[in-house]
Amino acid sequence: LTLNVLLSFAQFEREQVAERIRDKIAATRKKGKYIGGVPPLGYDVDRLAKRLVVSPGEALLVRQIFRRFLELGCAVKLIKELNESGYRTKGWLTKKGRQRPGQTWHKNNIYRMLRNPLYIGKVEYKGEIYAGEQEPIIDQALWDHVQKAIAVPARTRGNRNRSQTPGLLRGILRCGHCGTSMAVHFTERHGRQY
Repeated sequence: LTLNVLLSFAQFEREQVAERIRDKIAATRKKGKYIGGVPPLGYDVDRLAKRLVVSPGEALLVRQIFRRFLELGCAVKLIKELNESGYRTKGWLTKKGRQRPGQTWHKNNIYRMLRNPLYIGKVEYKGEIYAGEQEPIIDQALWDHVQKAIAVPARTRGNRNRSQTPGLLRGILRCGHCGTSMAVHFTERHGRQY
């Protein structure tokens, strides 16, 4: 009986500690403070002040990524462009001093970045947006344009690009086996497109 009473108190205390931690994290996020984790591209961590500060060189790359996504209308083309130019995701140093190098770009990196309200000076916590402590990198107008572009499904954006491609039998010629429409492909040789 004594053991059961002690176990009940231990479980109650554990639940109280977990609840206090959750409340503390929620209060910190609602104040717009940085609570740790992998720093996003464009920001460095000021460990003494426990906040994010803008990294000027990376901030230029962030602005370029947002603008190029609007111009290209396609994450895959943007990823190819970034990787061919030698750009990598955020490389950072852990609190224990371990170096985490940047990786090649993938679709998830791009879409996570484009949807992150941190870049307009805000913080997201459980679906709610709060004002953040960090300085914004992207202005609200550019953010809104990118969010509208992301809202359009990728397949629709791809169809829009394909509809601009000249092809005599485009939309008419279909595969005899599966019924899908045939695509127009090009090759380049000696500066001419065939």
